[in-house]
Amino acid sequence: SYDTTIKASIELFANKTIEFSEIQAKRNAGGYNNDWVLTKALLNDMGIDKSLQEVTDAFQDLYIGTYSANEKPLIKAEFTQGITTSKSPTFAIVTGRPLQEAKSGQNMVGLQELAIISMDCAPPKPAPDGIISLQKKFGKRSWMFGDNPDDIEAAHGSGSVAIGIRAEDQQALYDAGADIVVASINELEQWL
Repeated sequence: SYDTTIKASIELFANKTIEFSEIQAKRNAGGYNNDWVLTKALLNDMGIDKSLQEVTDAFQDLYIGTYSANEKPLIKAEFTQGITTSKSPTFAIVTGRPLQEAKSGQNMVGLQELAIISMDCAPPKPAPDGIISLQKKFGKRSWMFGDNPDDIEAAHGSGSVAIGIRAEDQQALYDAGADIVVASINELEQWL
C-alpha cells in the first residue's frame, strides 16, 4: 500500500506514471526508509520541487483516505501466534511508520502486545537508535529483519544480525551487508 501511495503521489504532483521497479531502485540506493522522503526524491528526479511537508500531506491524504484500507498481512496467522506466545526469543517492532499507523498494522496482524518503536519514538533507520533502545530493555543480542538497505544498516549499527526480507532483487540487501536474505517473513517461522 505504501508503494501504491508513492505511485499515486507521483501521479498527483507530476501527472506521470512511475513503475514499482523505479521506486524499488531508488529505495535500494539507501537513505530512503521514509516513504515521504523517497517520494520527494523521485519528484526531484523528475524536476518537480515540492517541500517535504507538501509531499507528506498529500501522501498521507492518499494513504489514509484510500490505500491503507487495502493492506493485508504478509505474515501467516500461525507465525503470528507463535510470536505472541514465545517466551524466548522476545519479539519487538522498530518501524519507520508514524505510531498511529504502526499500531494499526500491529492490530491488523495480531501483534498488538509487542513493544514498538516508531518514527515518533526514535530517529528513523538507518539510525540504530530504535533497535538499541529495545536491546537495553530485552538484551543486547538481537536479530533485525528488514526489507531495505536502511534496515540492514540499522542492524549493523546496533550489532544485530541483519536479515533481509525480499522476494525479488535480493542482491540489493546483500550489497547493503545483509547476513542472509529470505524471500518472505514466513520463512523465519521454521528458524524460531
